[in-house]
Amino acid sequence: NDLSEVLAVVRDGKCVEIKGEEAERFQKNQNKHIKWVRRTGGGTEPAPFVLLRRNAYIHRKYAKLSVDGTQTCICLHRPGKVGCSDTSCLLRAQHVECTPGFCPCGDDCQNQRFQRCQNAPAQVIYAGKKKGWGLFASAHIECGSFIVEYMGEVVDSKKYLKRKKRV
Repeated sequence: NDLSEVLAVVRDGKCVEIKGEEAERFQKNQNKHIKWVRRTGGGTEPAPFVLLRRNAYIHRKYAKLSVDGTQTCICLHRPGKVGCSDTSCLLRAQHVECTPGFCPCGDDCQNQRFQRCQNAPAQVIYAGKKKGWGLFASAHIECGSFIVEYMGEVVDSKKYLKRKKRV
């Protein structure tokens, strides 16, 4: 099992890691359970799932940047003031996050939301038999705010077309 993955369930609208016997039971019966959920729509709780900590590349190895390949911004660090918070940050203007350890603003950098998992507050709620389970905001979210990074499998076109035919 990849270190970036953990088994999880949703309890009281929050994502909770499962371990031990509960995780073993899920892994043993995973395919049977997924077929049951697809056939019946599931039960009163969403099915256990694999919580990814990063995208899973199916067709290639995970890419690692070299020091020379890492982009850096040229923002000025002002201690105690937020940095990289507007489009004057060259990386932010390109929709690219600053890399921890390379940004001159250090811990005051506001352009590392994915890496710091600074997601909007949300919870999983049952939306009825036709819609199933969904992710809903649990507080007001300002227009233009970062909400959440979607993570999942990254597949090539060949794998995508093969899966599409199965559905």
